[in-house]
Amino acid sequence: MFFAQIRSAILTLLNAFFWLILAVFISLLLVSCGGGGSSRVADGGIEGTGISLGGITDFGSIFVNGVEFDTNAASITLGGNPVNEADLKLGMVVEVQGSISGDSGTANTVVAEDTVKGPVTSVTADQLVVLGQTVQRNELTNFDNNVVPGVNDLVEVYGLIKGNGQIGGTFVEVKTALTEFRVKGFVEKTNPMMKTFTIGLLTVDYRAADTGDLAGGNPVDGQLVEVKGQNTLGAGGELLATKVEPEGLAVAAADRAEVEGFVTNTTATPTFDFVVGNQPVLMTGSTIFAGGLQIEIVVGLKVEVEGTLAGGILTATKVSFRDSVKLESDVEMVNAGAGTLTLKGLPGITVQVNGQTEFENVSDLGGIAVDDHVSIRGRPTSGNTVIASEVEAHSPDTRVVLQGAVDAFSVPPNDSVTILGVMVDTTGIADANFEGIDDMPTGRAAFFDPVDGVAVGDLVKVQGDLAGSTVNWDEIEFED
Repeated sequence: MFFAQIRSAILTLLNAFFWLILAVFISLLLVSCGGGGSSRVADGGIEGTGISLGGITDFGSIFVNGVEFDTNAASITLGGNPVNEADLKLGMVVEVQGSISGDSGTANTVVAEDTVKGPVTSVTADQLVVLGQTVQRNELTNFDNNVVPGVNDLVEVYGLIKGNGQIGGTFVEVKTALTEFRVKGFVEKTNPMMKTFTIGLLTVDYRAADTGDLAGGNPVDGQLVEVKGQNTLGAGGELLATKVEPEGLAVAAADRAEVEGFVTNTTATPTFDFVVGNQPVLMTGSTIFAGGLQIEIVVGLKVEVEGTLAGGILTATKVSFRDSVKLESDVEMVNAGAGTLTLKGLPGITVQVNGQTEFENVSDLGGIAVDDHVSIRGRPTSGNTVIASEVEAHSPDTRVVLQGAVDAFSVPPNDSVTILGVMVDTTGIADANFEGIDDMPTGRAAFFDPVDGVAVGDLVKVQGDLAGSTVNWDEIEFED
């Protein structure tokens, strides 16, 4: 009896040990296989199939949306033709497919395509018009060999669709000749009988065009398309199309997708919350917002969205605001003629508006007066000038916000940060009001930690209340 009990106990232990070993083996197998297609990596990225749409910001191999892609084994095309990486230029908008892990990736394909290609009909300091499309240009727009085109020049323009007939230009190249004209944009004023529609100020005649890739063979209003046409315009200035096809990401599913672009629609539906270009984006309770707030997502805002792509819907894990500077205060001075204003409590910062600036609650800078309370989103340029992408007028308030990259800082006991030339004394900020990028309190010591704390170039937001011409700062936090 005694030996039988011993034997039973041993068998029970061996059985339990067997299942434990099997469970560990299966767990290791799942990890090594990526858990069915993807696995979390240490820096929070997703390792697996990936697609990235945006402008090239650097080389070695190529950098797109903050990811360095190895292109050694990639198929690279430019305008549909095979090329080498050396043929790509800074600012060209590309779609990269491959794998992404953290901030590095391996490209299988790199596709670069212009957004509009044709003759220039108008040039000003902040825009040029090509085939009825207004191409917005700024200090970030790259001109090939620094050549700015003139009227009647032929150009290839790379950029991001901002709205109907509006393109944020990122790269412009003057050409001696073009074998075809091309334009991408949203369809309007469709006329199936006459076989015409418009994109911006351009009329497209598609009677002789290949439309086989369009559902039903006809474009519909609101659809984003690419139009290829003859290299001469019709008698009425219309583009004589040879092909019209839908425009969008080449795949409907990816473990990790990154899309740079302008918000074109904020009307939510049951399946998505807003649209970047023509890419529907769905937010969740865990979506991270870097450099801005969810309520600040408006049409015309430039963002980068990261997440997973399934069924053509991009579920956002992170939304980054590309215009990282944010200012809020009462107006100190406004010069509508010069297109500038300054704000109380933020000395030395000049806000510059231009033809690309969006205004909320007022029609233009002329509707803003001294002491009006405004908020501004934009990007820094030379000195401490901020180019405003959006100016919004508010009801009276004492709140002051300064968000931007840190120029300099001083550690305790003389703890301060300098942003856009404004030195912020943080000694009056309570310890609990020093926050990390997750909006959780970190404390003063962690904020100024010599290893993991604030550094020059970090994006930081400080807030306070205006008292006369000074600010009583009461909150400071990291932004991502």
